[in-house]
Amino acid sequence: MKTFKTKQRTLLLNMADGKDMKITLPEGARITFGPTIPGKRNQPNPAYGSDASGYSLRIYEDAKNDSLIAVFCDVRSFRDITLPCSKLVLREAGQTLWKSDEDGYKVEREVKVQKTFQDLKLLETSKT
Repeated sequence: MKTFKTKQRTLLLNMADGKDMKITLPEGARITFGPTIPGKRNQPNPAYGSDASGYSLRIYEDAKNDSLIAVFCDVRSFRDITLPCSKLVLREAGQTLWKSDEDGYKVEREVKVQKTFQDLKLLETSKT
């Protein structure tokens, strides 16, 4: 297996409880991502990586499997913070008019939808 030294990097983890975590990997670290208990997925045990509980992110000191230094459980997703990321934002503006006459009610609705992409930024607090 070909190995190479990776530089230090920081990952943003999205956890199953909806919270985010930021971790900094040491230089040369290797990561894996998968079910907490690899194997059969047809078991009712949430440790097998159900959508509700998330998966585990394992961090190894180097390319060897015996150099495990951390395991983060219930991870939904992760990304390197240097990777630019945007989300689609929909803005709806409009009005709904209810008009009544001798025949009953009539509804008129006007809605304008604006679609834009918004950059996701980490919420960093600077200390000055």
